[in-house]
Amino acid sequence: MITNINYNHFYYFWVVSNAGSIAKASKTLHLTPQTISAQISMLEQRLGKALFIRKGRQLVLSDYGRISKQYADDMFAIAEEWLETTQGNDTYLKTLKVGISDALPKSLVTRWLAPIINSDSNIKLTCIDGKQEELLSQLAIHKLDLLLSDTPADNNYNLKVFATKSAKVILGFMRLTPSPGNYSQTFPQPEPAANGTAGQRQPHQPGN
Repeated sequence: MITNINYNHFYYFWVVSNAGSIAKASKTLHLTPQTISAQISMLEQRLGKALFIRKGRQLVLSDYGRISKQYADDMFAIAEEWLETTQGNDTYLKTLKVGISDALPKSLVTRWLAPIINSDSNIKLTCIDGKQEELLSQLAIHKLDLLLSDTPADNNYNLKVFATKSAKVILGFMRLTPSPGNYSQTFPQPEPAANGTAGQRQPHQPGN
């Protein structure tokens, strides 16, 4: 097991990977390129794997470097969030990250989240929109706290998640004419209502 990683070195690696070169990173870090290169070399020796591969005059991430950068992105994003949450404030915010399936109407989502949005609680709400499969994978690795979706989780993913039904939406079909006209005979027929006009547009009455 690798222990005692120098996280300053890991931070230098992360800055270089974002900047695209050691020369550009040196301006951000206010360090000489030689110093940064030496620190990253020490990190690679400690890890026993190369983080970068030199192709001509370019420095590109190795496969191991790409994986390491993904973790570095998460680590330093959390660190920045921690500082924003705690600096100069005695009342600390709690972050709630909610995944929202792109199939859901945003009006419904706003209604469901209204108690949090309109409350005075110390909760920082972060919403992430996307495909349900992608959001489930983020939920599985604790990048999301909650997922709002129009369908339950697929059992094929073998995820240990708790699902509950929040609402039921009724889908209606509307037409402008009394008869389906050019539509096929399979066009959904309106259920009879008390006034016998379900699913049909009412004609305009003079004076209304």
